[in-house]
Amino acid sequence: MSPRPFYPRNSRMTTVLTLGILSFILLGPFTGIPAVIIGQQELGHIKTGITDPDDKALIQTGIVLAIVGSITTTWWILTELLELL
Repeated sequence: MSPRPFYPRNSRMTTVLTLGILSFILLGPFTGIPAVIIGQQELGHIKTGITDPDDKALIQTGIVLAIVGSITTTWWILTELLELL
């Protein structure tokens, strides 16, 4: 059994997932946009071998939550503003 490869830097997977969850729950684009940006950077680092590939699924989950949360929150805010007019 060969030893597990060493990855020179820690993944920001936890950051992406946390921001994605916050975006989905409450903060919308304020945390969703940074989650997508950081997540895309981390996926690029996985392709180049800098970040552990085991983190890919959770990074993608954070990105999806961020996108859905941003769209949902923005839609909700816009519908509420339109009701006031």
